[in-house]
This record gives sequence, structure tokens and C-alpha cells, in this order.
Amino acid sequence: MTPTSSAVVSEGNPLMVDGRHTLFDCPPAAAHPQAFIGSINLPHRSADISVFDRQSLRKIAWIPHDDGAARFLVSLELLEATQDPGIGTIAEELIYHYHPAVAWKAFQTIYQFNRQTALDYVPLLRQNRCLDSLLDQYGKVA
Repeated sequence: MTPTSSAVVSEGNPLMVDGRHTLFDCPPAAAHPQAFIGSINLPHRSADISVFDRQSLRKIAWIPHDDGAARFLVSLELLEATQDPGIGTIAEELIYHYHPAVAWKAFQTIYQFNRQTALDYVPLLRQNRCLDSLLDQYGKVA
């Protein structure tokens, strides 16, 4: 994939990006510090935001459209940042969450503390096909 166009965004000159048809990249400028200020408006309430690696264009993350899922993801991040000793127990409850982003983050959290326990959840996670490629990155998990 090659860039097809570029745009300079400035005050009074916003850029509308239709994520269904456009891949947006904001590379860091060496000469000038940048700030990205944006407003994400999803035309479809079921549309997640995908995040891709700049070099390989491989999907590396996604932001769920679901407010409840986003809350659980932020909660896990906060528990991890504060090194809460109960995070493993909470992650084992959240691994059953219906949104794949929450289940995936729960799996990663469990894997950090107890690899075998995390591997025991692989058959459950394999029921959601969108997690297959992520699970395959764990080598023996496949």
C-alpha cells in the first residue's frame, strides 16, 4: 500500500477522514512537535476503530465501539498500572466477556501471571474467530 494523498491540518482547516475507505496516518515530524486533536464520530454504532502497524499495516489493536467494553479495558489497564493484587481474579471473570477486546485483554493479563491458566482458556477464546490470529502469536497456544 502506498500513500495516495496528504493533507496539512491546521486551525480552521480540519480534515474529515472516512475510516471505511481511508487509512489515516499521522507520522511524527522531526522538526516540529505535533499534537493530534480529533473527534471520533462513528457513523455505525457497531463499528470498532482498528489500529494498524505503520510499517507492516498489520492490525495491532482496536478500540471497541461498546462503552461497556471500553470501561472494562480501562479498568484492567488501571489495575495493571497500580499493580493491584486482585487483577488476576478480575481478568478470569472478564475473559468470558462478549466483546473480543475485553476477552483478549483478560487473556493477556492472565498470561502474565499464570501461563498455564491462560492456556486453559484458549478453547474458549477460539470460539471467537477474530481472536485466532492474536492467539497464534503466542506460539504454543495455537
